[in-house]
Amino acid sequence: MNCRSTGEFIMEVVTQTTTTKKTVTTSVTQSSRTVNKRQIRNQKQRRQSKKSKSKHGNHTTRKSRVASGVRAAWNEDTMKSAIEAVRQNQFGLNQAAKHFVVPKATLQRHVKGLNKRSQEGKKQLGRSQDLTDEIEQDLVSHILLMESRFYGLTRSSLLKLAYQIAVRNNITTRFNDDKQAAGKEWLHGFLQRNPAIALRIPEATSLARAAGFNRQRVTGFYTLLQKIVADEKLPASRIYNMDETGFTAVQKPQKVFAQKGKHQVGAITSSERGRNVTFVCCVSATGHYVPPMVIYPRKRLKLELTEGAPAGSVFHCQENGWINTELFSTWLQHFISIVHPSLNDKVLLILDGHASHTQNGAFRGNTGGVTIIANFMFINV
Repeated sequence: MNCRSTGEFIMEVVTQTTTTKKTVTTSVTQSSRTVNKRQIRNQKQRRQSKKSKSKHGNHTTRKSRVASGVRAAWNEDTMKSAIEAVRQNQFGLNQAAKHFVVPKATLQRHVKGLNKRSQEGKKQLGRSQDLTDEIEQDLVSHILLMESRFYGLTRSSLLKLAYQIAVRNNITTRFNDDKQAAGKEWLHGFLQRNPAIALRIPEATSLARAAGFNRQRVTGFYTLLQKIVADEKLPASRIYNMDETGFTAVQKPQKVFAQKGKHQVGAITSSERGRNVTFVCCVSATGHYVPPMVIYPRKRLKLELTEGAPAGSVFHCQENGWINTELFSTWLQHFISIVHPSLNDKVLLILDGHASHTQNGAFRGNTGGVTIIANFMFINV
């Protein structure tokens, strides 16, 4: 019985060894097949890569083809001919695409008019622009004009101005409503579409040098003023001058009698350090004044701060008590409501070149009849 058990044990070991050899052989065979399949796949990829390189000039990716100009390699005249042939039932889409050597999908979109921007065989690649070409050209002219007057638009002011233009023209855009400004994608596309402008670092130029009081500048100002008054036939009652001035909330105490030789003499005031309150004033050449705008350095307006002011005055609050582009836009609407300009009864407004005046979208609103001269620059709005 022990011998039989030993023999059975030997047979079992032999059987397991044979099975293990078969399993190993099968695994090796499968591994070889996997390696062969991987090699065949790599060879196909290399052949396809060579074909793509020969076809696209070593630009195998879409990004490299776009950068090298390979994208949309079809000719506009050829595409127009293909579109006309399909519409006149001379060819079908497949036949026209093969005959004129144009992409079938592109041809189909042009035939059906499915492209939002490019129509009738015209090429239009990349991100669609939010503002029209006419508005962008107007904006480019404004940028170059402001730079020539030493009041160039910064990156943030340009983005805000673009947003204001879109809002005033009721243009649906992808601009950020929370920041009330256009995005960096729009700026990138705008600079690409208008290579005449670029973001430059300006050289520091003093105000005395930029707007020096010299004969040439003064002569140019009065020549421009005389031309506008003569062309528009403006009377003195329709010529206004606007400016801001600041008043401190703490007046300087007058001299008082005190002990001779005393080091410190005090006087009671509302505060030791005053904060400026801005008054925006405007008056015509005949003495007609526009009720002023008062800007307090606070966040909330109290009714007591409006008492005793001239009739028709407007009051606003700003953290520092300064005027900015939004408050100037508000004042301009206030000015228009008082003087009532129109295309038949125009008004000339003369003001300085502060950034809140010159870098403002209010110039492009529906305020016809006002001509503005700002630091020898005139703008019809």
